[in-house]
Amino acid sequence: MAKSSYKDWVDLIGKLAEYRKAVLKSNDKNFTIFNRLLFEVNARFEDWMIKKYSALTSLAPYPKPKLVHHIPQYLSKVKQGNERIALLVLDGMSYFQWHFIAENLKSNDFILNETGIFAWVPTLTSVSRQAIFSGKMPLAFSQTIETTNAEERLWKKFWEEHGVLKQYVTYQKGLGSETYEKSNIKGLNRNSTRIYGAVVDIIDQFTHNAVLGEKSIYSNLKIWLDSGYLVQLITDLLNHQYNVYITSDHGNTNAEGIGRVNEGVLVDQKGERVRIYSEETLYKHSAEQIPSLKWSNIGLPSNYHVLLSPYGKAFVTKGKKIVTHGGISIEEVIVPFVKVER
Repeated sequence: MAKSSYKDWVDLIGKLAEYRKAVLKSNDKNFTIFNRLLFEVNARFEDWMIKKYSALTSLAPYPKPKLVHHIPQYLSKVKQGNERIALLVLDGMSYFQWHFIAENLKSNDFILNETGIFAWVPTLTSVSRQAIFSGKMPLAFSQTIETTNAEERLWKKFWEEHGVLKQYVTYQKGLGSETYEKSNIKGLNRNSTRIYGAVVDIIDQFTHNAVLGEKSIYSNLKIWLDSGYLVQLITDLLNHQYNVYITSDHGNTNAEGIGRVNEGVLVDQKGERVRIYSEETLYKHSAEQIPSLKWSNIGLPSNYHVLLSPYGKAFVTKGKKIVTHGGISIEEVIVPFVKVER
């Protein structure tokens, strides 16, 4: 399986997601076989990411986006005249979870035009989701790289730079956990809106509260999909003449704790699968002390040094099993980008 092109990996994650869906409906023996396969895939993917990921940054956003920050660049290119565009970012949704969602949407008579794209590394919300809404590499928003508070401003700024006045651009986050009400959707109740960017963060909540691991995510996801929230939201957007797109900022993966690392104030950001340092000497020292992978800071600010935990591992209490993100597994990195039509 000598994978060399990013397209091969995109193709593979689709097949793995299909397999995962079948495994979740079957017995534990199949689960063990699948996890062994995933481990082998990730050993090769990790190697590819370290050697080839930087090459993605030189590719054009057309005819299809390759990295998440390409999305608004692509949308501004395909947008015709006064067309309306809605981008739904399902925060934390992996390709595996997307396959369940896709099944639900297809059963409700939607047509899905789907491709896979790469998240920004580290696969943290403040890095990768902000890249989506700014249309830029993380290097360009170094001042706000640890927060998502600037997303609305960056989203409006991007579209203004691409010829859409900011009064026609709307941003909204925190959707999905409430009962669906059309009146809550800003893109539907502001008549001036031509461009609507929305964060549906319910899946990320399921992930971080997954007491029983992955199985609890899928049972919660099924309940949420059965509530009709997403189908209703998409239907209303299409009825309001929006071209509707769905994506994610990063996926998630299963990990087991290798023990907490105590560095106090020396580390700038402590994630479950990632540690970030502004001081290079400390970064190099930590890389020697902690079981980890050094990540080149391609597309990142010069004082943003990243240590990643190995596949299947996390910097949490030894032996603790969690579902998390931040690293470079194929489940965390490759996410769907989908146009939804009737």
